[in-house]
Amino acid sequence: MNSKTFVWLSALTVVVVIAAGFSVSERYWNSQTIRVERPAFPDLADKMNDVAELRIENSDGKYSVKRVKDKWTVIDKHNYPAKFSKIRELITAVSNLLVVDTKTKNPKLYPRISVQDVKDKDADSKYLGLKDASGKVIAELLIGNRKFSMGGGEDDEGIYFRRPSEEQAYLGRGRLELSRDILDWLDQTLVNIKIDRIQRVHTRRADGKEIIISRKSAAVKDFLLETLAPGAKLSDSADSKLTDLANGLKDMELRDISPEGGITFPKDKIFTATYQTFKGLTVNLNVYHRQ
Repeated sequence: MNSKTFVWLSALTVVVVIAAGFSVSERYWNSQTIRVERPAFPDLADKMNDVAELRIENSDGKYSVKRVKDKWTVIDKHNYPAKFSKIRELITAVSNLLVVDTKTKNPKLYPRISVQDVKDKDADSKYLGLKDASGKVIAELLIGNRKFSMGGGEDDEGIYFRRPSEEQAYLGRGRLELSRDILDWLDQTLVNIKIDRIQRVHTRRADGKEIIISRKSAAVKDFLLETLAPGAKLSDSADSKLTDLANGLKDMELRDISPEGGITFPKDKIFTATYQTFKGLTVNLNVYHRQ
């Protein structure tokens, strides 16, 4: 092979390599889908303060949480105060939800990602509607299965969802947790008075038997049982039981509610308790253990 032939072959090789490179590059770009994430509800960011009602529906039922005169209440629980932090987090989560990818349009496939209508048989989807004070829908979606890994770290989660007015389902980026239980929306803290504030507790059973415990100052750890019969001695476990009694108002939470008069308290089954603090606060309780 002479030098001219070698030069010609080299030139040919370069041309072929370059041509092949362009061919591979063209196939690469043609095969790629460039995903641009976008807000699922772009108008919500400017209307978050306009949200005056949350409408929640699932296969277990439906209920509403409304803002009335700047106070949020659970309408279906006798307008009991709602947990505002939970409301704020949910509205923010919907506003921050991003569309990552389109999924199915086939209603037969909705159950696979739980975005079917909540009224469908065996549906485990959840409907969320955000409305303004006039009842106009600001945003609404059917919330489906969670996707726990979106490739961006431990806290990078996703959710499958669908707008009720559309056939198209989506994969969204964001953590959107919607409880099925209406009680989770209630401000469940009834009272929270720590034991270091308690000076005296007086309980009385329906049969008239009483227990009274007290202490002279908060510096005194143990409570004195005032109703101890003369000559009687406390058991070894008595101190812990008296402490439990004095601690009865710590983190007291509700499990359900009823309007006034909705439950009859039989006089022969009522247990009363009166707690007094060192600063003069008195809490009276009527307790009835209903089977």
